[in-house]
Amino acid sequence: MVRLQKIRVFFITLFPGLFVAVLPTIATGIAQEKPFQQEVVRLTAKDGHAVAGLMTFPEEGMNVNAPAVIHIQGGPGATPLEGSGPWIAEGLASGGYTVVAPMVRHADKLLTASFAEFNLDIEAAVDFLSSLGFRNIILAGSSYGSICTTRYIVDTQDSRIKANLHFAPTADMGPRTRRGMGDETYWKTIAEAGRLVSEGKGRETVFAPIFEAPPPAPKGNRARFTYVAQVWLEMRGPASLGNNSALFPQIRQPMLLLLGDQDGINTKEDIERLKATATASSRVDFFCYDGGVNHSLYPIHQRVVEDVVKWLDGIGLGPKPRVKTEVVTINEGTMGIGMQRGFQYAPASGAKQKGTAFVLLHDWKDDAFKGPSQWLGPALAQAGYTAVSINAIRGVSQTMRNKFEMSDGAIKDWIDYLQHQGFSSVILVGHGFGGNRTTHYLLSTQDERVRGLAYVAPPPDSAAWLREGMGPEKYAKAIGDAEELLKHNASEELMQFTIFQPPPAPAGKEAFKLLMLPDAFLSTWGPQAPALSEQIRKVRVPVLLLGGSKDMFITEAAFNQLTRNAQRVEVKWYGGNSGADHVFTGYESRVANDILSWITK
Repeated sequence: MVRLQKIRVFFITLFPGLFVAVLPTIATGIAQEKPFQQEVVRLTAKDGHAVAGLMTFPEEGMNVNAPAVIHIQGGPGATPLEGSGPWIAEGLASGGYTVVAPMVRHADKLLTASFAEFNLDIEAAVDFLSSLGFRNIILAGSSYGSICTTRYIVDTQDSRIKANLHFAPTADMGPRTRRGMGDETYWKTIAEAGRLVSEGKGRETVFAPIFEAPPPAPKGNRARFTYVAQVWLEMRGPASLGNNSALFPQIRQPMLLLLGDQDGINTKEDIERLKATATASSRVDFFCYDGGVNHSLYPIHQRVVEDVVKWLDGIGLGPKPRVKTEVVTINEGTMGIGMQRGFQYAPASGAKQKGTAFVLLHDWKDDAFKGPSQWLGPALAQAGYTAVSINAIRGVSQTMRNKFEMSDGAIKDWIDYLQHQGFSSVILVGHGFGGNRTTHYLLSTQDERVRGLAYVAPPPDSAAWLREGMGPEKYAKAIGDAEELLKHNASEELMQFTIFQPPPAPAGKEAFKLLMLPDAFLSTWGPQAPALSEQIRKVRVPVLLLGGSKDMFITEAAFNQLTRNAQRVEVKWYGGNSGADHVFTGYESRVANDILSWITK
């Protein structure tokens, strides 16, 4: 079959000044049908360097609600079209993953490129995938590329990276180079590179002599490393930045190492020792394949891909079902707040959906585009549920006049909508201040369709929190001013306050602004405003509380008070020095799984 394809070029803005041109590959002549598609992507790193790459994704299109993979080729000097790159990308794409293989600078700037520049190239690929909507990114590297991945993770601490794959990894570049060159030649080369750097000539080239690669490389396998002086020291010197045994102990993400028994770079014992250094990682596995498997893991590529997919699935990063996302509009509701729109997430397969639906409410000034609902909705749909992410009270124009009755009406309208779709019961999920709104709705209406409340980063008691932030005197004056305005029929007079958030936010660092009408201010922040710590005592349905130690709105003590006051409660606290923040950065999968586990009970 002859397939002709026009070249399409479009640009994606990742952040100001960064554009991505995406070019489909051209197919001419006889084209073999494959279970994946491929496009050439052109990224721009933050220092302006152009980064070409190859994107491979499933035939039916990219699934942004599934994990994505960035694969860094070996070398140095290889491109995404060489070595392990093609079969890794094509195999994973056939299994449901989107794979981007950027041509990091060691491909075209071999003599002069540094690890810091490699980091910028990898970051461009991570930003690109993030701009498309991917939230779970797996960083994979082959051979020398494995060190590029660990260097990136350690140097950037990028929370978007959820796992680290190593295909035939390189252990340590410095010691291996010394072993191959021999002490005399190695130290002579180091001295020459050091002299040039000390004389300000670090960009001059060091021509190291050719040497025979050390075992387990077969006899006659010769090597030569040529870089400018400063890069020679960085890559191959005694204090090399390319030593995985120094980088592995600093990586927390799950790691998988894969090696063949006839690898010409490292032995099984080398990688066993390397694995033992990964003391901080949440999980480390090592697969060593017997039967004449070489450095490119030939001839068992299909088996390797299957093992990788199975391993990723075991840590919650397996291929994910597709999600059908729709913008839903409901007409004017019970409180007369006008037409409402939100997102509905449901399984794309068309399979029968589970009987309980979810209503997701955003935080104080957020909307359906922000906060945990943007990843929680798809996660619930992938598990077979329907979820609506609603704009209950959105933006400054509505928060400034918000009284709980308004959000009560919005919540009821969406529950009515779901009931019309055939769902007789719902779970209300409130993020931050959305938890106050869900609680007020349930206690005000006693709606029997609500079967549970999940508080994602529950808020502190609003009046007490604002009083602490403003100080007692300023708070009392604000309350008095609001009451005076209402007494003199000035209910449309706006009140504006700017405070610094009280603990656990750092003192004097986090500004919080309020712009509200007086009656809305008193309803939400006044002394008689509903206090969640007391309201939660009256909730009779099951309650799930999820919080983290890096949330800057509620202290652990206040969170624990909610736990004590709630009746039918389950608690998930993501604590410690690297605990969850207010939007659960890096904890998205755990939060979704904990909610799913809770509702099955």
